[in-house]
Amino acid sequence: MLCLFPIFLRAIDTMDSTVQRLKSTSRKLVVKPAIKTVRRTLKHHRKRTNTEKKEAKASRDAHRHEVSQALDKCRQDIWAMAVSLREQFSTHTVEYWHASIIQATSHKRSRKLHGWNAYLSKETRRINNEANDGTIVRANDVAAELAIKWNSMSEEEKSAATGDYIKDFEAKREEKIHLPNVGLKAFHDVRANLAQMHADAGALHARTGIEILTFAVRSKVDDFNRPFFFATTPRFEEFFSAIFKTNLMETSIRLEGFIISGFESVTRNYAQGISALKSEVAKFIHLKLDEAAGYHIPRMLYTNFDSNITLPHQIIVKGWPLPKFSNPSDIGTKGDLDRLLSAWKTGSAYFEKLDDAVFEKWSQEYYARFDSPSTTATDPSGDTSTTASPINDTHAMDSTQENILINHASEENLPATLPPPTALTTVNSSDPFVSCMISGDGGVIVHATKKPRKQRSDKGKPRGSRKSGKENAPPAM
Repeated sequence: MLCLFPIFLRAIDTMDSTVQRLKSTSRKLVVKPAIKTVRRTLKHHRKRTNTEKKEAKASRDAHRHEVSQALDKCRQDIWAMAVSLREQFSTHTVEYWHASIIQATSHKRSRKLHGWNAYLSKETRRINNEANDGTIVRANDVAAELAIKWNSMSEEEKSAATGDYIKDFEAKREEKIHLPNVGLKAFHDVRANLAQMHADAGALHARTGIEILTFAVRSKVDDFNRPFFFATTPRFEEFFSAIFKTNLMETSIRLEGFIISGFESVTRNYAQGISALKSEVAKFIHLKLDEAAGYHIPRMLYTNFDSNITLPHQIIVKGWPLPKFSNPSDIGTKGDLDRLLSAWKTGSAYFEKLDDAVFEKWSQEYYARFDSPSTTATDPSGDTSTTASPINDTHAMDSTQENILINHASEENLPATLPPPTALTTVNSSDPFVSCMISGDGGVIVHATKKPRKQRSDKGKPRGSRKSGKENAPPAM
């Protein structure tokens, strides 16, 4: 695979004259531009309606989708063939066999051997076999003499003299085993296409004055192509020499070494690495969310996961490895990011889609939390402050509660091993909401804090009656 970096710059005219000379198409080019066909007859087109445009667009989209699916299937089949060849012969890599299939020759039919060529080859071999002194006679040495004899023969004599030889020659040609040289074919493919690109760039520069700089380097050590570059003006060389203190040849060699080495970046610091890792984790989790849903979900929302993801898509999270369920962008340590990415790649953390019965039960529990009135109890000691729930965060879930939303602790559903609550709690909208739609590794509940509602700016301030007498006052200057 090649890395091409085209750079296009508008040519700057340095002519002192006020009259600019137009680009001439008759100047010497590597290839001449193609002749443009001129439409001689005017075609009248009827303006289509919006409905016809929509139907045509839908038809094009459907055709494009079908073609894309067919091409994807063909690519998958080719890759499967490469895998089977790797398993059958146990030599080379899957990429080698894949390239061997793709780089196959385009010649489908072999040319038939001509009668004169068969006669010349047959007689040359006969003369060399009958020679006793070991002298080798080539076809060019006896071609003139054999041509006179060949022209004096009739069609029947020619067919009788070369018929058997042609059959034997074609049979041996079909039985010939030829192992393709993938690297050599790729080399010639690259060489021919780069030459054509060079020619097209030169023609484009001559017609429009655009300046083009292109680099092409190999990506593997096994490739044969050397670093390639071309520029339509020597000013690129001056630019690289003045700005980067180097030339184009040295730049192409350095670029090849960088591509082959596989380094992602030599200047990436710790913060940039953390940012890239956060992006990778977020994209991978979003990909797993789309796979679990069976369709594309525009965004993966971590805040209020139950209302944003579970309610509309019936999806829950299991095996979350971290104690807090949050966006990867809010995770500050590389160790936690690596742990989270490893959990999703190994499958210990995953999304699960609920069936209709379990989701219906969960929905009823979810909406019942908002419909039930708040209950407040007073502590016998006289303390009216809200007490915390006695449920331990590390307590394991019961099997019947694994896929059910836990709203708040009550005296009836507490396990017998826990002490009874000293007072009932008040459920406020700003309290943390524990949802079993997010379960941690090993069945431990992961707490997902819901985003609290923003408080009013005048909270706690007395609201008296509006003072009268200033309705008609002029505005303050």
